[in-house]
Amino acid sequence: MNKNLFTQSAVEGMVQRIEKLQPETYPQWGKMNATEMLLHCNSIHERLLTPATASGKRTSLKQLLIRTVVLYVMPHYPKNVTAPKPLQVSGKISVTEFENQKEKCLQLLHQFLQHNQEVSHYHPYFGNLNKKEWGRTSWKHLDHHLRQFGV
Repeated sequence: MNKNLFTQSAVEGMVQRIEKLQPETYPQWGKMNATEMLLHCNSIHERLLTPATASGKRTSLKQLLIRTVVLYVMPHYPKNVTAPKPLQVSGKISVTEFENQKEKCLQLLHQFLQHNQEVSHYHPYFGNLNKKEWGRTSWKHLDHHLRQFGV
């Protein structure tokens, strides 16, 4: 069951879960509120769906091992892992922006289905990923945060 945001069924499942999210939903772990979580995920999805120039970086053996374990062995991302600084959003958005961020998240999910180009972004923990691996890690990341909020 390797779900991938570049597939219809995975996107439909995520849309159903996001529809249940409310601005007052309290996280079961972590520091972000629901609006900040959506901003965090939206920022990543926007970047991922934008063409990138190849980084020139090589994937290390350590990254390859971590990628294999996290994407294909572990059922979920671990709780309370700190995001890289540029992706930290605590205090950077008002709770009043919840509906806008929710709508943006739903729009971005549908953009995954129309994205017919290769994805060439470099992942800070996993190294170079192909499109299928990016779809998998994106699904697991969003799943992680939706589970954080109980949906």
